[in-house]
Amino acid sequence: MKHPIRLGIGIIGLIGVYALQHQIFYNLPFQIEMGPQVYDREAIDTSAFIFSKILRFILNDFFAILVITALFPEKKYLQFAIGVFALGFVVLLPAYLILFLNYFKETFTYQNHIHRVVMNPLLMMLLIPAFYAQKNTSQKTY
Repeated sequence: MKHPIRLGIGIIGLIGVYALQHQIFYNLPFQIEMGPQVYDREAIDTSAFIFSKILRFILNDFFAILVITALFPEKKYLQFAIGVFALGFVVLLPAYLILFLNYFKETFTYQNHIHRVVMNPLLMMLLIPAFYAQKNTSQKTY
């Protein structure tokens, strides 16, 4: 590994975002775990909610990209990770926000799963074993 400091910053950053999520980011004025029956759309500060989700998405993926580039310093891996980040930012994040803000009651059963993919660096972390397998496969000579 060529970049242990980058790896450390990435891991500490991911842990920090998760550990401090209730202090840093906008908290909803109701408990989502209670179900759609307590959902009060008017109680949400929409702009704070959207800003908070965008910031969390960017921070999580930034730190995940640091981890990926520390483990796989080749430029092609960084480019692919940035492509996944861009796809998530342009497609998944707006879809999540639209569903949550406009169709919460109808999509409540899916919200937890969508939240995990969008707000946690799940897609980025899935790249690590994929890159590892791709790197090992390309290094083998047949």
